Amino acid sequence: MFKTIVMILSVLISSLFSHTTFANEVWQIKHSDRIEYWVFYVDELGWVGDHFTQPHGDLQDKDQSVRFPTLESIQKFITKNLTLYSPKTLSMQSDDFEPQSVIFPQTNKVLWEANNEWNEDWELQYKDWFENTFDENFFRTYNVKTDCADAAYAARWIFARLNSLPAGAQLAGSGQLITQATVKKSWKNLSRHNNWWQDELFMTALEYVMNNTYTHTLNQDTFPVKINSKTIIPGTIFLTLNSQSGHTMQVSHIDGNQNIRLVWSNLPRIVRTLDVSSFRPNDQPSLSRGGLIRHRWIYQDEHQNWRMKAKDQMPDYSLEQYDSTFMENYNYFYEAVKARVFAGNSIEDLADLKDAIELVDYQLRLRKDIVNSGYEFCQQQNCSENSVNYNNWSTPSRDKKIKDIFIQIQSLLLRNKNNDVANYWLDMAKNLEYHVYDNYSIS
Repeated sequence: MFKTIVMILSVLISSLFSHTTFANEVWQIKHSDRIEYWVFYVDELGWVGDHFTQPHGDLQDKDQSVRFPTLESIQKFITKNLTLYSPKTLSMQSDDFEPQSVIFPQTNKVLWEANNEWNEDWELQYKDWFENTFDENFFRTYNVKTDCADAAYAARWIFARLNSLPAGAQLAGSGQLITQATVKKSWKNLSRHNNWWQDELFMTALEYVMNNTYTHTLNQDTFPVKINSKTIIPGTIFLTLNSQSGHTMQVSHIDGNQNIRLVWSNLPRIVRTLDVSSFRPNDQPSLSRGGLIRHRWIYQDEHQNWRMKAKDQMPDYSLEQYDSTFMENYNYFYEAVKARVFAGNSIEDLADLKDAIELVDYQLRLRKDIVNSGYEFCQQQNCSENSVNYNNWSTPSRDKKIKDIFIQIQSLLLRNKNNDVANYWLDMAKNLEYHVYDNYSIS
């Protein structure tokens, strides 16, 4: 009997994971007093499994997070440990779906009063705040821990709290929508303060949001936008979801050199200065797999229920960036985007080359820091190939980013007839510094 169950489960696992380009699966088991969830997904460092427990009549809590070296190891884990769980494929919500907020009347509290409503004027104020107040040191200044998706959620919730606007997020696992009107039973006696960073109730809720969401819930809580100078503004999110990783970056500035500047956090989740770079993705995103996106609005319906506005009802909603015609006449996604954002202004090849070289330099410095930290870590821990630690401290995803930029540079040089561009590249190549690390190995 047990062998039969295992065989059926194995077939089910293979079927589930074969129908998605990356694992984004929920497995659940219902008990008399609670529901347990396992959520499997891929992030910047590899495969992850998060375990959540939701008592009846309350919100879930994340109580375990496990890293897996391969997709196959997740399948083995499920076969061995989740025989009594039921699988639930996380299908993408339709663009007209409007989830309703969970509220616990017995707490008789809200996180803050939402006296204002989101509209296009408030979005412009969010843009100004993001450009002028929010910077790479913002979370370090206020001692807020973040990873990549956390930064996007935290910025939006903090701005909403500052301006008496509603905010919301759909939870991994249960999928419930929580908003500024959702107060967990265990939070009802927490203190308040006028300053958001000293507000115990708000900071506890913000920590909860960041701990119970990730890149894939962010994809549900946002909508794709038209690509032009009025929509690609500070606060716009660039989300990548694919079979190798999931990563979140936000537009911080549009500078005078026709560059789109990004700011982003990373794993592990710590208090950090955010990374900054320029927008230069090679690949066009797939439909419902991220791209250039903005936050959906939280609003109150005629029955006083808080809801998340349907994607296709948001101003500037568009699927154009996923269309095959979007890339006509362009080799890379960043070129097609910049041509629309800076429409009417030709993109200077020399400026483009300088931007690419600057980004290579930045990525190489990041890689150096990771290698140094990984070397120190792996002197004390097992980092053998295919181990979780090897996955965390090796550099394939970073190397791919660097390689992609070099491909862009090569393409730019081959198509360009301007001697200034070629000469600039030759001058930069002459000034390269090489550093050899003979003993650095993580195996």
